[in-house]
Amino acid sequence: MTILKKFSYLILLIYLLGCSPVKPIPTKTVPDFDFSTNISNYPALKSQTVSDIPSGFLGFIKLYAEHRLKDEKGAEGFFVAQGTGIVVRLDNKLYIVTARHLVIPEKTIKTLQYTNTKGEKKEIEFQKITNTGSKIALGYTGIQPVSIYLSPTKDLDLAVLVLSDSSYSNLIYNKMDDSFSLGDQLIKQGTEVEAWGYPAKQSAQMDKLFISDLPLNHITLNHALNPGYSGGVIFSSGQNGKKMVSGMIIRADEAMNQSVAIRWSAISSFISSKTQLFSSAIKIDFDKEVNIDGVGFIYYGPDDNNFSMKPAKNWYEFWK
Repeated sequence: MTILKKFSYLILLIYLLGCSPVKPIPTKTVPDFDFSTNISNYPALKSQTVSDIPSGFLGFIKLYAEHRLKDEKGAEGFFVAQGTGIVVRLDNKLYIVTARHLVIPEKTIKTLQYTNTKGEKKEIEFQKITNTGSKIALGYTGIQPVSIYLSPTKDLDLAVLVLSDSSYSNLIYNKMDDSFSLGDQLIKQGTEVEAWGYPAKQSAQMDKLFISDLPLNHITLNHALNPGYSGGVIFSSGQNGKKMVSGMIIRADEAMNQSVAIRWSAISSFISSKTQLFSSAIKIDFDKEVNIDGVGFIYYGPDDNNFSMKPAKNWYEFWK
């Protein structure tokens, strides 16, 4: 075969390869959530200490919680909840204020649906749930709070997460500027507000709504927000061009097309005591079982292996 013929065959082969259909690489199967983590979404605290951080409202952060359920018959299951937390500094400490139902699983859950490793859809049915447990991770760096304070009743769907001193320099969150103040004194029916949170995405989202009602300690909004906004922040217009942190989103009712938030004054009365911080709250520490509404609950520490998604990646990074 002459060099010219060899060259001709080579050109033909390249042409055929270029014209042949190429099968795309199969995409990774993921849930209907965007767990992509782009650090540019999170202005960080960098290497400062708590003394460098201003008091009051600082911003908000993505929250993940993996929950474990076990019933009286031994049926056991896991699921991941995601939502939002509000970052505040008070009495020289950093706290994450969020919705209680995000960090404590409901004992009324009857079924969990999941897809196994073979791609088969399965369902776990529960009888009476007797034991629950949770792990929590905050933001891109997956900071784990050292303790949880719960409102004494579920009527106030409120939890405050306490961070260790060593976590301040690693916490990455959506930081707001200092043109915000805390309070709900100026809100009324018809007031336009902004709702900020993480509705199943890693980057923060915002919706504009109106206040339709102001029941005791709460704010009712005229639109049902998407899942993930729980624990998110409500901003209203304040004086001198400042925005006011007026509440925290706790739930949405699609049937009624409305959302509900806790007024900031109710949250403030829970966390602002300078003498007995959280004096009325239920305190939960690592690996110590407490009874919550008749169910044993454990807040698992970072070294605990009681969860399903724990191999090469952290479980809250499992669906990046």
